[in-house]
Amino acid sequence: MMQPSSYQAQARLLIRLGQEYVFQPQVGAAGAGAFPMLQQVVNAETSLLQSSEVARRAIESVGVGRLMPELSDTVRAAGRDDKREAGMRIAQRALAQNLDVTTTPETPIITLSYKSNDPDRAALTLNAILDAYSAYRREVLVGPDGDSGLMAQTAAFETRATQAGAKVQSFLLQNGIGDFDAELKALGELQSRLDSDLVEARARRQELEGQASALGARTRAQPADIELYADNDAARRLVDLKLERAQLLGRYQPEAPPIKEIDARIGELEGAVAAAGASATRRGPNPVRQEIESQFLQVEATARAQGSREGALETQRQRTMQRLRLLQELEPQYRQLLRERAILEDNARAFRARAEEAAAFGVLAGQGTDTVRTLERANPPSQGSSPRMLIALGAGLLGLILGAALALGRGLMRDRFATPIDAAHRLELPVLAVTGPLSRSAGFSKARA
Repeated sequence: MMQPSSYQAQARLLIRLGQEYVFQPQVGAAGAGAFPMLQQVVNAETSLLQSSEVARRAIESVGVGRLMPELSDTVRAAGRDDKREAGMRIAQRALAQNLDVTTTPETPIITLSYKSNDPDRAALTLNAILDAYSAYRREVLVGPDGDSGLMAQTAAFETRATQAGAKVQSFLLQNGIGDFDAELKALGELQSRLDSDLVEARARRQELEGQASALGARTRAQPADIELYADNDAARRLVDLKLERAQLLGRYQPEAPPIKEIDARIGELEGAVAAAGASATRRGPNPVRQEIESQFLQVEATARAQGSREGALETQRQRTMQRLRLLQELEPQYRQLLRERAILEDNARAFRARAEEAAAFGVLAGQGTDTVRTLERANPPSQGSSPRMLIALGAGLLGLILGAALALGRGLMRDRFATPIDAAHRLELPVLAVTGPLSRSAGFSKARA
């Protein structure tokens, strides 16, 4: 009857599947998007609620004196750290004994209850547990400030990517290269064009040398001087005078003085022509040989020009081949440096994106947008419960059991028969007579029977 009443405060939480339980790999994309079953999430949240860290934080946030006055003196009296830690463990055990966390299968509801002899203390303790649990689960599932590991790894990859880029630039400067790929492509195209031009120049030179050889043979076959024929000037003048006389006859008579004068002149020229002959012959340079020699000199000059062009193309081709060969020898090293830089830059970008996502998720989680909703916070209960009736019922049941056991033991251990009938039944013998004093006695002695 002296047992005190206990008050039980209750609270309920709604658990939903959130982003914090979806698997997001830090490297690669294998398994991305995998998530556990809802019941597994509920079980995990239940374990977090019942963890010793949540109990410790709840006790430290409110204080042992307010939550458990009966233990405050024990914890306060502990002077050393080890004793204080031992007192804190006692308080945690007491808190765990009075805390009850229950779930219903296939239901995302967690019910929490806490018993105390004071209704206000029960509600205060349970709300302190809820607050400590909310902060602790964010640190466990999200992290206090996002994912510092991702940020550190991002910074490391960015530093290494910068160093790899500096190595590429140093490699290009040491070898006098501006743009490796552009120069390699240009040299390849130039090499191909030089090969084509060189073949064309060599063929053209050989063709011109053949023409020069043929023209030289033709030149030697032609004579240097030949006989030249030219008409006499007197004959031409005679023809002109006759033409003039014919024109004059159109205006004058044959006996006119102009006709007689031109006839006299015609007669003189006819005499001169008859005396000198019809034409004069002379010798001079062969114009055909001169034309062939001119062509020969022109073709020979063009052949020499083609030879000079062929030599210049060959020199340029050798230099281009030498530079191209150098770039081809340096290409594996350059490609390796580019691969290292590309890998580091890709990793830096990937980790930067993951770090930004983790930071954003941490901010959202810190603002209370997580997937655990408090359906009902703890309120001081208006009615308490006492174990008085249970203790009374238990004591009565225990008394009945003990009484029955004592009666049974006494009946089994006595050495007398209760009645003559009992004696006849037990001994399987007939009772012939019963004396007066024996019949009135409390028992019937086996020995006397």
